[in-house]
Amino acid sequence: MIEPSLRLPEGWEWACALDCGDQAQVGPDKALSDLHAHDWESFFASRVDGIAPRAPYAGIENGGYSLVWKERPSGWVADDQSRHSYFDSSYSLGLKMGANAKVIDVLWDWPAFAAGMVKGMKVLSVGGVTYSHAAIQDALDVCTPEMGMDRGSG
Repeated sequence: MIEPSLRLPEGWEWACALDCGDQAQVGPDKALSDLHAHDWESFFASRVDGIAPRAPYAGIENGGYSLVWKERPSGWVADDQSRHSYFDSSYSLGLKMGANAKVIDVLWDWPAFAAGMVKGMKVLSVGGVTYSHAAIQDALDVCTPEMGMDRGSG
């Protein structure tokens, strides 16, 4: 019987992040330091263990791109929502609505969640207007940051 084997390049060692019994335990920062000199402990503390005030856009920007927030969905998203009869306000209300005014999804700790909305509910009206995808978009259009909408511009 031939047993499969995995060979590491010469000089490399296995990094064991879990309890491996009698084997030495080496964290990822130590294993990476052996490959490339860098302050890996701070790197992991800031990018994995910590919570940043905003997304790490530097990688996008260093690639020559910029992330731009718009008031309306892109043409592709708008077309997809129209074809499949849903309305996605995930990034403002934390809510995705489907056909027949049914809630498809609610994001934890977003405004829809805080209002007590759950998957499967039926929305009857938006601001006194019978529910439609257009009615919810119109309501979002008149929202301002002072009304409790945070578009993450800072």
